[in-house]
Amino acid sequence: MDEKTDDLYKFRVKLNYDEAFVQGIMMSVAVGSSMVRRKGVSPITSPMTMGAVVQSIILAGEGNHLEIGSRLGGSAVVAAQAFGKDNIDRYVICIDPMENLDPQPKYPTTVEMGDEQIFWQNINRFDVSGKIKLYKEYSNPFPCFEKEFSTAFIDGDHRYTAVMHDLENLRHRVTKYIVLDDVDYPGVYRAMVKFLYFTSDWTLAEYLYPTTAILVKVHAADTASIHPLGLFNADRPKQEDVGAEISI
Repeated sequence: MDEKTDDLYKFRVKLNYDEAFVQGIMMSVAVGSSMVRRKGVSPITSPMTMGAVVQSIILAGEGNHLEIGSRLGGSAVVAAQAFGKDNIDRYVICIDPMENLDPQPKYPTTVEMGDEQIFWQNINRFDVSGKIKLYKEYSNPFPCFEKEFSTAFIDGDHRYTAVMHDLENLRHRVTKYIVLDDVDYPGVYRAMVKFLYFTSDWTLAEYLYPTTAILVKVHAADTASIHPLGLFNADRPKQEDVGAEISI
């Protein structure tokens, strides 16, 4: 395989990358573990999705991880543990307004908001507080001082406009992988498809049915022959026709 396109296919070739390590992390935060939860709300998303997040962090090999939508801290714990003990200069940057106790949140969302007290209880319980930084803000306008991340996990507001803002905000800030959760939500799916159609520097690396998509940054040398949805450029519809085609 051409070295310059290797990143494009890593999730297909190495979907079970370092499987024992991934399983070990997932077991430590699985349902029924000692993680603090809130009634009716799981502290972590699905093992399949978190497996994709862990693999993206391992494959990236360096750099910080960004998380949009942290809720009770489960995914942040998994991401921090995925760094391993030797990566002392890697951090999980979390963005979540933590408005669960606000009877009139600033913006309505399609997902339940986080709980800051439980978030930090879980972070401290797994002894990863030194690896976590929380921005208690909405993700747009982008609130972080950090300018670059190697990987990102988007699991925040699932409405179309919000997901589009998140993808556009991360387009030039993330250098390797973006994992999208809940792609089966109409707003998330529509935003992802539109983003990939109109963006030449990101493509779909893998889709894990039914909820998880992994996007990979495409190097400049690849863009002449690779379409963001895996098609050759000759087959790409004209930009003005795309809206009707994908029902934007």
